[in-house]
Amino acid sequence: MSTILEEINKNRNSYYKTILENISEYIYREKRYDSHFSLSLIYHDKNVKVDAKKLQNTLRETDMLIPLHSNIFCVVFDETGGQSCIRASENLNKTLQKMYYNEKFFVSASDSMDFDANYLDMSNKLFERIEYAISHKQYNIVICQDYLV
Repeated sequence: MSTILEEINKNRNSYYKTILENISEYIYREKRYDSHFSLSLIYHDKNVKVDAKKLQNTLRETDMLIPLHSNIFCVVFDETGGQSCIRASENLNKTLQKMYYNEKFFVSASDSMDFDANYLDMSNKLFERIEYAISHKQYNIVICQDYLV
């Protein structure tokens, strides 16, 4: 587990950059139309071969899957905030469990409503939560805000 934590910390800036580049459309809609969005981060063990296309097909058309590493994905949920962020992340977690029965996934979530247009802080919280989940072996649950879902 410590190697993935080292990997995350080593590449965190490039992960932030990738996320921020890919969420520009969502940021625009939030600023223009007050349309919130949320992010979920997924880490899975290297022995699990997650099919990104298959996973993207389980999402809504307006949601986006962003590959960050061979075993780290970020999902952008459009038009979500508050409780709908939690529900979307729970549904993602259930989908992963159905697709990859008996495998361990670590999932964290954050929603734009909580960060007042500070998207770097939003992404940072997302990684802090996934690191917490990994270091505390909190798999197959969603770490969202300061509580478990």
